[in-house]
Amino acid sequence: MKICHVISSIDKESGGTSTYMKLILEALDSDKIENHLLAFNSAENITINGSVKKTLIQKRKISSIYSSSFIKNLSKIDVELFHGNGMWEFPVHAMVKVSKKKNIPFVISSHGMLEPWALTQGEFKKKLALKLFQKNDLKAATCIHATAPMEVKTIRALGFTNPIAMIPNGVNLASFPDIIPVKPTSPKRILFLSRIH
Repeated sequence: MKICHVISSIDKESGGTSTYMKLILEALDSDKIENHLLAFNSAENITINGSVKKTLIQKRKISSIYSSSFIKNLSKIDVELFHGNGMWEFPVHAMVKVSKKKNIPFVISSHGMLEPWALTQGEFKKKLALKLFQKNDLKAATCIHATAPMEVKTIRALGFTNPIAMIPNGVNLASFPDIIPVKPTSPKRILFLSRIH
């Protein structure tokens, strides 16, 4: 299968979505899946191990609104599925336009960006983006990816009726050998604190 993953940036400063992109691309690295990543270039891109094909487009100031180079590269990629990561910015919207034109299914991972708290950050811009393109992009998605039951409820409460795949973000426990006991005697809990604002 050929999948093109689209995200605005894989810059180390971009936080959770960039880290997620690295983890999912490394997890999907196999003989049966051909992964292609398309994003804007940055000074400190996250290093992704494996056989992923990367196309990093030089970003100019206008690129956050429009980039013909981004669209041309999206159109050239031989793909069976598009996977858009994040919202509110040009790359995923461009992916939706290309996928509709080429009749290719696409999934959007909202990464919590539709949660009520998130919608209050830069509220005017997000309301405008919802009216101009974001709502239609989400409605047209073959599937929306959510990571938790709360996110599924939020997406449904906003009126989206298309299929939702609830797939939690995985954690590679081998990365934390010091905190996992060899023979646990009682259930262990790991607390992940995402954001303090």
